[in-house]
Amino acid sequence: MQRSMARETARKAPDGLTEHLAAREHTERTQTDEVQRPVEGFTFLDDGLFDDFEVRLDFTEETKWKDKLTFFFGVANVIATAYLVGGAPRALPIFYSVKFVLLIIIRYFRFRARKHHSFLLDFCYFGNALILVYLWIFPHVPRLFEVCFGIAMGPLGWAVPTFRNSLVFHSVDRLTSLLIHLTPGIVMFVLRFRDHDSKYKICDGECEASFVWLVFVPLAYFMAHQILHIIITRILPTKIKRDKSYMTTYRYLTRNRSGPVSRALNIFGPSMRVPLWVVYFGLFSGVSMLPNVFWFEYEYACFAFLALIATIAAWHGAVYYVEAFAKEQKKRYETR
Repeated sequence: MQRSMARETARKAPDGLTEHLAAREHTERTQTDEVQRPVEGFTFLDDGLFDDFEVRLDFTEETKWKDKLTFFFGVANVIATAYLVGGAPRALPIFYSVKFVLLIIIRYFRFRARKHHSFLLDFCYFGNALILVYLWIFPHVPRLFEVCFGIAMGPLGWAVPTFRNSLVFHSVDRLTSLLIHLTPGIVMFVLRFRDHDSKYKICDGECEASFVWLVFVPLAYFMAHQILHIIITRILPTKIKRDKSYMTTYRYLTRNRSGPVSRALNIFGPSMRVPLWVVYFGLFSGVSMLPNVFWFEYEYACFAFLALIATIAAWHGAVYYVEAFAKEQKKRYETR
């Protein structure tokens, strides 16, 4: 309707005004199209699915200030984490815990405004919650440490390449996703190999890797969460089940009926979608945990794994800044 009025006004206007109205209509059309389609070059598993930065073409001074501040703290976080790992390992669990609580509170309110807060029921948050339980309630239970180690080095760590987590310094959402998936592994590495005199008990006697506690028990915790998640989001008469506008990981990844996830879940028909969802994620979690015994036994192998995961996140961030972010900047200036 507004575009029709603009075109009608343009026909009656002088030449200069006609050009101005045409440019304005083009800008409105471009902004609408940008909101309705994802940024090119990012997959259906991109961790930026919650980040509305890509669709903002009208940067206000407040927005620019927030992005600058987030960028500053993002870089400061990397510097502080690197220092704590090498210079003050005892303080790293405190630093991680404070960051997690603050960023999850921020994420909750940001997600709730968009009906995305159902994502906070995903396993990665429950995995981090178990790690916090170990750090602050049961630090003298070595078996619990092994379970946390298995979760951190398993599905949480492997989620970085799987969900394309990226080191994008100006984005609170992307930094939060990276905190949730990468930082637990760093904390577990420091407790296992670096902080030998802390209050945390990580072994009974000699530190011998146990397949049961590093793989089987963490996998059982993962599967128990999957069942609980299905009950809350798809069985109980909650708002999440009734209102399809509440976004969950299942709904997000299956929104495209012709996409690879939907096709994989429809192999045996619609009635088997949810069971296959549990099976696929269970297989992913189980396979990701298989190397845990190796990571637990060998410090340099564990470090190499974490360094690889961090490098992948940095590469994804570079791809974002050079390709997606640059394209958005170019479009913004072209539509001025």
